[in-house]
Amino acid sequence: SPSTNWWTGEPLEEISPGVHLLQLPNRAPDIYNMPTQLVPRDAGMHTPSWPEEAVNTMTAAVRQTAAAYGCTSPLALVNDPRWEPVVSRLGWPIVYDCLDHQAGFAQMWQTELGDREQRLFEHARLLVFSGRVLSEEHGRAGSVLLPNGCDYELFSAAKSRGLLAHLPRPICGFFGAFSGWLDLELIEEAARLFPSRSFVYIGSQAFADNRSERRWRRISLLPNVAVLDRLDPAPLADHLAEFDVCTMPFLDTAITRAANAVKIYEYLAAGKPVISRDLAEIHPLADQGLISVYRTKAGFFECLDRAIQSPGTPEEVARRRAFAAANTWDHRVDELSVRLRRSAVRLDAS
Repeated sequence: SPSTNWWTGEPLEEISPGVHLLQLPNRAPDIYNMPTQLVPRDAGMHTPSWPEEAVNTMTAAVRQTAAAYGCTSPLALVNDPRWEPVVSRLGWPIVYDCLDHQAGFAQMWQTELGDREQRLFEHARLLVFSGRVLSEEHGRAGSVLLPNGCDYELFSAAKSRGLLAHLPRPICGFFGAFSGWLDLELIEEAARLFPSRSFVYIGSQAFADNRSERRWRRISLLPNVAVLDRLDPAPLADHLAEFDVCTMPFLDTAITRAANAVKIYEYLAAGKPVISRDLAEIHPLADQGLISVYRTKAGFFECLDRAIQSPGTPEEVARRRAFAAANTWDHRVDELSVRLRRSAVRLDAS
């Protein structure tokens, strides 16, 4: 096995108390930065796949490390179906943390992610869902609803540093992946309709078709549109501090309807007014008065005008921040730990 003696016995990096980081060995290029390799299939279908050698190597490495650390009752917590081949070979009890509507991604990208997720649903001892929509579709007795959260300290503390001072205000911002769930027609029309406003988009491009990619390039060339590369959390928080309004200009799709978007928590941690398409998973936030939602282009433009003219009273800003402060990653980890202890999941592989 290529991993028989790969680990020297040096203690693993402890990134948090009791949490150790294991960088798995591999000889497949970009396995971490671009963790899928598209392998052609019949009828033009593609499947995200790691090479067989890489899967074998990673599986053996995890087993070796678990044995060396004396893990007598290991548990595999997985949140991405691409890891299904590894966790299946390990043979440990599986907890599947379902974060997204993977069938929607499978359809968009013509992959077999949906099939891999189905195997996780079938074999997982416990299912955890990031949102109500996913839980209602796939949940079973004993499933756990555990929404996303944010690094409240980071995003609430960020202050304006003039990073976008070269752009005219108001600044309407978005960060996240640029892909098929973005409403490109709305984005382009908004930029053309309001030439005195700046529209900032921060993220990486991941369109599944050339037509959308070309349209996005055309939008990015508009004089009042600024597209920035994906940023690490700290500089991202600094840029968020420069936004006057935060947007989620999504299409209404299976993916977006089920998305419990992390960015909403981060937007609210910064105290910003948030505008989103009216989607099932996040509608309760609108009912609480924390965000504004729209269903039509005209509705989006009206929400944009209101948010710019009245970004929020001190009380409204405080309510946004309080909501985010109650939904931090620390809270989520604590809750998951409690749920795992209370669940019927056996921590042995028998």
